[in-house]
This record gives sequence, C-alpha cells and structure tokens, in this order.
Amino acid sequence: MAPAVIAALSVAACSPTSDDDPSGEVPITSSPSSTTASAVPDATVAPPPSPDQAQPDQWPRLAEASPASVPGLGLHTVTDWEDRIYLSAPQLEDHPVFNENLRRWADERVEEHRQMLADRGEVAGRPSLSGRLTIIGASEEVIGFGLETLVNDGQEAHRSRETAWFDPREEKVLSWADLIAAEHREGLTEAVLSRLEEPLTGFDPDAAQELLEQGAALLGFTESGELLVGFEEGAVAPSYQGAPAVTFPQAHDDGWLTDLGQAAREATLVPLVGQVPTLEPTPSPTSTSEPEPTPTPTSEPQPTPEPTSEPSPTPSPTSEPDPTPDPVPSPSSGERGTWVVSAAAGANIRTGPGTDYPVVGGAAEGTTITGTMSRGWVYLDDGTGWISGATLTDPQSPTSTPDPEPTAPPGQGVNCAVDDCVALTFDDGPEPGPTERVLNTLAAYSVPATFFVIGSNVNTYPDLAARITAEGHQIGNHTMTHPSLPGLEQAAIRDELADANAAISAATGIQPWAMRPPYGATNATVRSIAADRGLTQVLWDVDTRDWEHKNPATTLATVQSQTTSGAIILMHDVHPTTADAVPAVIEWLHGQGYVLVTIDQLFATP
Repeated sequence: MAPAVIAALSVAACSPTSDDDPSGEVPITSSPSSTTASAVPDATVAPPPSPDQAQPDQWPRLAEASPASVPGLGLHTVTDWEDRIYLSAPQLEDHPVFNENLRRWADERVEEHRQMLADRGEVAGRPSLSGRLTIIGASEEVIGFGLETLVNDGQEAHRSRETAWFDPREEKVLSWADLIAAEHREGLTEAVLSRLEEPLTGFDPDAAQELLEQGAALLGFTESGELLVGFEEGAVAPSYQGAPAVTFPQAHDDGWLTDLGQAAREATLVPLVGQVPTLEPTPSPTSTSEPEPTPTPTSEPQPTPEPTSEPSPTPSPTSEPDPTPDPVPSPSSGERGTWVVSAAAGANIRTGPGTDYPVVGGAAEGTTITGTMSRGWVYLDDGTGWISGATLTDPQSPTSTPDPEPTAPPGQGVNCAVDDCVALTFDDGPEPGPTERVLNTLAAYSVPATFFVIGSNVNTYPDLAARITAEGHQIGNHTMTHPSLPGLEQAAIRDELADANAAISAATGIQPWAMRPPYGATNATVRSIAADRGLTQVLWDVDTRDWEHKNPATTLATVQSQTTSGAIILMHDVHPTTADAVPAVIEWLHGQGYVLVTIDQLFATP
C-alpha cells in the first residue's frame, strides 16, 4: 500500500495564535536557497532488506521512556467498536493548546481512515485503526512524543510514525526549525538524501526533500543521543523496506542543534520531569456540589430500573473525565510507617488519595518513603502529596502496622461446579474516573471482577492498574494498542501480546494468563501465538454493547435477558454510563442467587 503522506504533528499542530499567523498553525519552515550548506557530520544507515526478507525494524529507532516520566499525562481516545477504531492521543494537564492540537490530530487520522475505506469500497477483511503513544524525551523544558498509528485496510497493515516536541513553558508545539539551527537545515537535508539514496531500492528523493523541507520527517534522538531523521513506511521508498532513518552521531557537537534541540537531546538521554510547567498558574477547580457517595449494599435488592423504550441519544465516542477534585490536606488520622516503592514504573505523587487527583511528582522504584497511610494511600511526611499503597511494599521500618487496603474477597470456598457462578469482565481500561467508580462499587459490594486492560493505558495509568490487582481483582491482557489481531503479521501479533504483558507486569508484578482479543476478533493463528506465550483466549457470553447505547437501563436489561449460570458478562470500564449501571447489575445478579467470581475462579477445577 502506498499511503498518503501524513504531515508530522510537529509542524501541522497549532501554537498560540499570533498576529503574523492568524490561522494559529506553526508555519512551515524551509531553508533559504542562499544558505550555504555546512559540513555534514558522519551519518549512519542500515542496509535495506530484500522484498522477500523484509525486516522493517532494522533501521535506527528513536529512544523511548516510560510515560510515568511525564506527570499529568492523560489520553484522549477516539473509539468506534463497530468500525474497529481505537486511537489515543496524549493530553497534558493545564496545557489546552497542546491538548486541542493532539485531539485534532486523532480526529484527522480517524477521518482519513474512514475516507480511505470509503474510497476502497468493499474488501474481504475487516479494516481497523489503532495507535500507540511513546515518550521519546521528557524534561521540564521540552517533552517529545512518538505517535504511531496502525492502519489495516482489510488487505494489509501499515504503520505510520510521527513525532511531536512540545515546550510546556511557552505552550508551543515545536517544529524542526525550533530544534535544528537555521544555518544547518539545508546541509541536513542534503545529508539525509545522500545517505538514503544508495541503500534504498526505489528511493524517491523528491518526496524525501519535500517532507524534510516541510519538517514532516521523524525527528528525535536514539538511546545514545544521536540525532535521528527518518520517514514512515512507504513515504520515500517501497514499504517493504520499513521506516528508513539516518543518524548523526556528532550533530550535537557540530552546532547543528539549537538550544531547544540540545534540551530535547538531554530530555532523551535523561528523561525526567519533576512537574510539567504551565504558561500561567491555573487555580485548583472548586465545586459546590457534594461528592457522589459510594453505593452501599443493602440486605434487600434495590428496585430494578425499567429499561427505556428508546435508548438515550448516543454521546460522543469519548467520555470526559470527572472534574478534578481539589487538593486534599494531610490526613488527621492513620497509621505512620516506612515503605519502599516496588512498582517497576515507579510511583506518581498526587495532590490527593486517588488517581483522579493531579500528579505533582514521582518516586522511582526502590525509593524509601515515610508517611501516613489513609484510605489505601500514603501521605508523605515532607508534604509533597500522596502515593498509592498499591505501588509500595510492606513497611520496612514501621512505627506501627498500617491498615491494609480494602480488597475484594479472594473467593475461597467458591465451587462453580456447584454454585451458579457469573463472571463480570471489563475491557479497555484502565481510565481515571470510570474505572475508579467501578472499583469503588465492586469494593462496596465485596464483588471480584476481571479487567482486560490495554497495555498503553497501563503505561499511562500504572497506579490505577496496580489498584485493580491490589483490591483482589484479576487482570488480563487486551493487547498493547487494541488492533484487530487477525489482520496483523505474526510478529506484530506477538509484539502486541508481549508488550501488553510487559506493561502489566511492570505496573502490578503479575503476568496474566488470560487474553481477550480486541473486538473478539480471532482465528487459529491468534490462538496459537497466544498459547505459545502462555495466554488463554477468553471471550464472553453476554455482550451488553454498553459502548454503543451508553444507557445504564439497557445494559441492565441485556444482563437480565441473557445471563445464565456460568456466563461471562462483557462491559467496558471507560464509559461513565457503564459505571452508572454496575450497582444495579450487581444487585440484580445477587437477587437471582448468582455468585460473582473472576475468570480464574470460573475456570478453576475444584
């Protein structure tokens, strides 16, 4: 497939509107023709594969850092289960210009995908669109994002990679003109064209030059700090040769980088953000309404809400998170102690005891902290904020033993060969807001459940994933980026499952055995590859289609009409309306005498 060239966000995204540029777009920068090319630093390239032995990953790759290195990082996700679309874009707290541009980037990619499908007409396979976010550099001066989309047109899959660099202090999305010194841009263009012409078969230098002059090429740094300039698959040469890239080991010593370019390189070599700065301080939001109470189980089932004859109007595919709560003062009571951060991804420090509170810092794995345990969170003695107890080990030098976090019952004594068992399962999380509300409800009713999580979401919200397992629930693999697996090459399927397991293990210390393929799309190849990785495929019996109607009464009515003993119920913990439905679903199932269990318990042999 020869995809349309996609302009890199680092140029096409908006910065604050200026009088000189009323559109608000970052101007495309090209070198003046009179600029004299400077000496070219040594560059390295890799030989291309042959068409029958393509190895797209052989080219130099951008460095990657943990999303946990960017406090306040969130996701804007566009979803359409019917058309198999799941695409996320990064969001930063208190940076509306950046957030709006990244939302627009995601919306444009979805529209391009839909248009491509309309132009192609009917195809044999099922098209899909998914994506992956990576952090390619992080500091208080500059943050770099890798934006990868995986497009399956029903016949073949194609990866598109883009980069975006952002200056949070100036609220500015950076173009390559901000990172590469003006006197070296023409020389850089000539060097890239020269280095790629020989190793690439069918190289199109005109296309490459146009992308470079537009600033639409990949721009970043390798793990060793070498400047990397590259292109997406199929943009400048046949796609079987992968995503070609050139590295310049001495660019930083030869004056090719601006001060911001040097800052971007340092942010790659030592990715660390204490707190993402903002253009102007933003006051904490206030609210006059009382917080929503946690549902309290009753001895008698609550009246079942009647399903409506007409579903509610379908809102936008993405849900807005609940308003960010105000910072919480230090606890007035609780148990003091000393703990060690045990999560491999480290622990976020937040303004309050919950993942819906803003991130103000972080603590690396192995860090010893002291504080007061309250509500399953530790308030630090230095007053900087709260850390989730789910990311900590047992106290090393406790002054007293802290109360354990409330956990769902492990289910000892459950025998699903005798009991009428039903398993509640939730897909596509974790997501602050809806996932937390679902967990609160499950804890209130002492009900365990199984969460099939997306690896990229786990990387973004590791403490929320840790809370799932800390409270006694089972966690399962729902792939790294939520693609339709049957349309992928075998290596890509393996990567999706392996990367998701790695993300889950880093956040929770658990290697899941259960895997649910996105959209339930599977075949013998998917099942075989999953089995080779020790994963068992788990589908469902009751599909509430909560993603489609977003109506709590309809979700309940579906459960009521389709549930039998041994059923696996599918819901999605990324919709507020699903969180709304869970209390009534549990009440009804309990009223019918069902025992609610995890997938582990449902499949266990007595």
